[in-house]
Amino acid sequence: MRALADVPDDQEAKQFVVAAPPGTGKTSHAIALMAATVRAADKDDLSKPFGCLFVVDQIKKADDMYRQINELLPGQVAVWTTDHDVNSTTAKIHVPHDRRFDVDQLEQRAIAVVTQAFLRGPRGDKARQVIRGDHRVPRALTIFDEQTKEVEVYDIKHWQAVKLQQAFESDRRFNERKSKLDPLIDFLRAQSKKTGNFIETPNDHPKDWKVAHELEWFAGEVAEQFVLTNGRHIENLEEVFGFAAQMYRNYAFIYRRGGGEMGSSFVAYVPAPTPEGNSILLDATADIDGVSKLVSWRTHIDVPQVGYDNLHIVHAYDYTRDNLNDFLRLSANLRKYAEHAERLILEIMREGARGLIVCKKRLAEDKLFLKRRDAAPSDSQPTNRFPIDWEGRHLAVTWWGGHGIGANDWKEADYVFEFGEHYLPMRTMFATVQGLRGHKATMGMLWETKSTNVIPEEVNLATEGHLLRFTKQLGMRGRARKFDSNGTCGRQVLVLTCDFERLLVNADKLFPGASLSKWGRTEDSLDDLKQPEKLLEIMTEPEAPESISGDDIAKRMGADKWGLVSTNVNDTEDQGEGIAEPWVDL
Repeated sequence: MRALADVPDDQEAKQFVVAAPPGTGKTSHAIALMAATVRAADKDDLSKPFGCLFVVDQIKKADDMYRQINELLPGQVAVWTTDHDVNSTTAKIHVPHDRRFDVDQLEQRAIAVVTQAFLRGPRGDKARQVIRGDHRVPRALTIFDEQTKEVEVYDIKHWQAVKLQQAFESDRRFNERKSKLDPLIDFLRAQSKKTGNFIETPNDHPKDWKVAHELEWFAGEVAEQFVLTNGRHIENLEEVFGFAAQMYRNYAFIYRRGGGEMGSSFVAYVPAPTPEGNSILLDATADIDGVSKLVSWRTHIDVPQVGYDNLHIVHAYDYTRDNLNDFLRLSANLRKYAEHAERLILEIMREGARGLIVCKKRLAEDKLFLKRRDAAPSDSQPTNRFPIDWEGRHLAVTWWGGHGIGANDWKEADYVFEFGEHYLPMRTMFATVQGLRGHKATMGMLWETKSTNVIPEEVNLATEGHLLRFTKQLGMRGRARKFDSNGTCGRQVLVLTCDFERLLVNADKLFPGASLSKWGRTEDSLDDLKQPEKLLEIMTEPEAPESISGDDIAKRMGADKWGLVSTNVNDTEDQGEGIAEPWVDL
């Protein structure tokens, strides 16, 4: 078997993408492939690439994968996360002694299982290599499972660093760490005083950014270990230390919207690891996430197509079109949004069925919204996967960005409800694009773009791909992830409140074969919509005649004749293009 890690010097290493849908056995096949790779390895030449690396996004998944692989290759597998560390005393999940390892044991086992965060860190090479006799060689095969975050982004404000320093001052054990923060805090304080809508990088004011050279300690193993040990109980520690480390490495910039303490965001990113050897990505949404259009090292593998004929999509407009992060801060708005969500669920979902709610974390934790719930939501799901009883409807809750993107916990759900979308701040998307391309802050897009009012095409592409990815990933948590022998998904209803135009444009890429209906439209529904949205609503009405004149459409849109609306309908400049963060959902 030729090792995937063997790449000719004149060729770029590739990441082979297997974008098979959720529930089609990608992980099971990967486990069998890893076992075969180890068993078929050349036992005479110990200088060749050997063994496998399996990379996951969550600690719980790392634990599950270790147990499955270890059944096939007992004693040849090691797993390392903060919970699996042999010295860990703050584990989130229970890990018995026989599943705990020292980080140095990773390179001593044929197969290593780690998280994406560890692989991006300063000790990542301990997982990428394996010891064979007197040789330290690269892994023959690396498999990424559900790569939810190719680029790690740290986004901080000046006050967060100050608050961290105050935490150090209040605990004498951390006094020596306090002084490490002084140069960074001086820099953040000075830069927070500037105003305007622009992006600043080290190229713009080299003298100010020279302070980065004083932050080398944050990029070392001592700082990493300090975060691993204390990150769960010291607020802002991981974010501030992460920013400082990447500022030292020249992967940081300032994103200003108005300026001042709240308008100046300090953003840093850890670049996506460019493949050193060929690898495999198992990700059901890698065909729609936009990443392959931004990098050269991805190669897609043809996989059998499936059908979503048993999936019915219901589109409902969300209760508000305001920034949900701001809207839900007011208790009155939270109550109104919860009432709207509850009414939608009760009207669409049949009694006796099981369903999953995907929403903002603030809503998921709200006692009013979950007034019928027996237990609070948590990352560790209870035995009863659907503990909420709403008039005979059995429900579970997860939130955007939380537990769920690769989970099988709710595979018996008949309904999945997605409230809102998983928007990320525009500054996060800038950092993501830079990181995907491996560009330092003084290169590429950040070199060319200085105004935060201008959104480059590649940022829009990454944003669109991110939204589509989470819409599909979370939408496929229920029965739709069960495919029969003909490649047809299980019966499920998926209720979406996403942008209607985006859904229509991408429906065939997201869920080919699925049916679509609309909920909650009234006679007055069109009043609050922009003209392109009104047109979409009129043209997608089930009762719409086979033909309709432009003037009749115009009257329904509130104009006397088509000529008065057609210009605005086709004018994208009137749709908010170029305005940063109109609907940021943090």
